[in-house]
Amino acid sequence: MGRRAPRFEGFVGHRQAVGRLSRLLDGARLRKEPFPHTLITGPAGVGKTKFIQSLATAYGTKCVQVMGFQKEQELGSALLTLRHHDFLFIEEAHRLGLNEQEFLCQAIDNEKIPHTIADPDNGDKPVVRLMPLVPWTLLLATDQPGQFLQSLQTRIVNNVHLNHYEPHELKEIVAELARTLGMLLTPQAALALAEVSHGLPRNAKQLLVLLRLASAATPTRQLGLEDVRAFLAAEGIDSRGLKPIEQRYLGHLAQRKRLSLGSMAQLLGCDIEYVQSQVESPLIRTGLVEIAPTGRRLTKEGLQWVASPSGRETREKGEGISSC
Repeated sequence: MGRRAPRFEGFVGHRQAVGRLSRLLDGARLRKEPFPHTLITGPAGVGKTKFIQSLATAYGTKCVQVMGFQKEQELGSALLTLRHHDFLFIEEAHRLGLNEQEFLCQAIDNEKIPHTIADPDNGDKPVVRLMPLVPWTLLLATDQPGQFLQSLQTRIVNNVHLNHYEPHELKEIVAELARTLGMLLTPQAALALAEVSHGLPRNAKQLLVLLRLASAATPTRQLGLEDVRAFLAAEGIDSRGLKPIEQRYLGHLAQRKRLSLGSMAQLLGCDIEYVQSQVESPLIRTGLVEIAPTGRRLTKEGLQWVASPSGRETREKGEGISSC
């Protein structure tokens, strides 16, 4: 009988990462030490937050969650709430300021932090005291690890990268999300949604929420493959999972052959950052678009999409639809 694949409760997929961290968890528990400071990277929407929450549950400790935009005093307050071996989880950690990153370095090195408190012996005037920290773990989640200071990166001994999900893994996530939303899906319907979600659980959840509302008239009926296909068609999503704005992106490249990011953003009516992170990222990943020294251009596969019914329909509709 084969060995059961390691997994965290409530988390699906990424077997290699889960297996490696499970071994680290076992070692930390055996030695009665905190889990090592860890950086979790991966594209937005891949499930980094869920992964970290499941990691904390597996270790059996509390996970205090803060955002990367919070300031030094707020980070200090969160650190002082930790008990032995608790996790401080910073979401969108690339938004940490330089002072906040240096503050975390000091907290790791010194096991003490400066913290402003009211001094009752001096009329409650604020005074800075060095406060001791218990053994703790820093968990950082980001899709922009290049934003960290080198000094902070060198203090993070454990790095985990989460890639996009394969459709068969995402199908299981879709089925679980559907259950939490009170929806009934056939396996074929779950797979169809997984295949158009670009490997990201966040995309799958967004589609499920919309599908649930679109099917509100029959909430107790199991939704099948044809229901999902009809829903995707109504949303303007083609068989590859391309949304209307992504289709327009490809249509503009087909007409102009090459475009800079700035020109594409103007044509789509969106800001550059949105186009780069939300629109063209899945197109590059799926091999439809490539970035050349002269600008964005269609690949051979992208040209095939342009010749497909979806591509021809996009060109016929023109450029006056589906802007940001």
